[in-house]
Amino acid sequence: MSNKYLVWKDASCNGQNIEWIDMNGTDFFHFLNSDEGKDRYFILLDNDVCPDDDVIFIEATEGQYNEWYKEYCHHCYLNRFYPEGGILSLDMSLSNEDVCSYHEIAVDVNVDVAGTAIDAAMINTLPYALSTLSPVRREAIRLKYFKYPNKSDAEIATLLFINAEAFEDRRRQAIRDLKNFYHGIR
Repeated sequence: MSNKYLVWKDASCNGQNIEWIDMNGTDFFHFLNSDEGKDRYFILLDNDVCPDDDVIFIEATEGQYNEWYKEYCHHCYLNRFYPEGGILSLDMSLSNEDVCSYHEIAVDVNVDVAGTAIDAAMINTLPYALSTLSPVRREAIRLKYFKYPNKSDAEIATLLFINAEAFEDRRRQAIRDLKNFYHGIR
């Protein structure tokens, strides 16, 4: 497989009576970046059937390029959704006689999709939610649930040289504020 680069000898021929120049990759790169290569259009001739075939870059008119580009984007769009094995619809019935679909076979009753999505959204918004707390309440959450998750409120209060009830109050107020934050974004 090789790349071929075909350029019009006369840029003003507009696709009529074409004489081609066959370039190598380096020359083509320099040509595209030169003043002579500005406002010229190239089409990629490639196929999905035989990857060992040559890949050809060929000059075209603006109209030809626009038509090719539209088809190329459509082809790329379809390839994103059609994996090599194809697509299997869950709505397709198993046979002409069966009334059940793949939905009934593939269902996993142990998975809570909505709950998983809500948990993921809450985790993604947690840094913002914490930033809405006052500094002392944010510190209470950080210490209790991130830095010292295995310590009691009293032990953390001792580390801060404050009363255990004061720390517990800060933590409870912070949790209440976080609940209000998440309740407000529903």
